[in-house]
Amino acid sequence: MKQALICLITLVSIASAQEASDVHEMERRYTLCAHHHIPESKCTAKVYQVLLDDDTKAAQAEAEAAKRRTKAAQEQFRREEAAQSARRRREEIAKTREELAEWRDEVTQSRESVEKHPDSPTLRQIHEGNLQHLHEAEERCQKLGCEATAKKSE
Repeated sequence: MKQALICLITLVSIASAQEASDVHEMERRYTLCAHHHIPESKCTAKVYQVLLDDDTKAAQAEAEAAKRRTKAAQEQFRREEAAQSARRRREEIAKTREELAEWRDEVTQSRESVEKHPDSPTLRQIHEGNLQHLHEAEERCQKLGCEATAKKSE
């Protein structure tokens, strides 16, 4: 008796679950048909499947279009980023060239001072420091590829 009761309860539970599943399926079907202005009486499983396929295709096409727009926006961003990077590089090169010219002038002036006062250790130290700064500026310029083609340091 207990086994029969358990079997009956199990069958009722399975049937209830199946009915709930069927109810949800019918609800989805009629909701989709209503969305496409198709009356319930004409909303067969075949019509539902066609509508579902069409909606899926439309969603896929929309997703592909969104993907293409995203890629285009990313490419535009990369181009803008590259342009900004190139602009920053040109600015850095110009600044380094200016520094290089300034240090060359400083070296020339300090060399002239040392030539006028060869016994001055302070002027000699200043000249050595200027030469060091000039050398560093030339190295930066070389790393940047800014062609430091003017006079070489002494």
